Amino acid sequence: MELWLGPDNDAKASVLFFYKPNGSVDFFQAQVLKEALSNVLVPFYPVAGRLGRDESGRIEIICNAGEPYL
Repeated sequence: MELWLGPDNDAKASVLFFYKPNGSVDFFQAQVLKEALSNVLVPFYPVAGRLGRDESGRIEIICNAGEPYL
């Protein structure tokens, strides 16, 4: 699956978030981070694709580089 990006998507916005530790022992455990990212990225699986260019040079998101979505 490939998604074509229009010319209005040729912008980049840099955002950096900082969070204070909440005192919890599992604030930055790898398993907690893995579960959180898997929950967040499921609805946005096209975002997990790779940027590429089609035959005409347009930028597109290539969404078939990983495991099949069932």
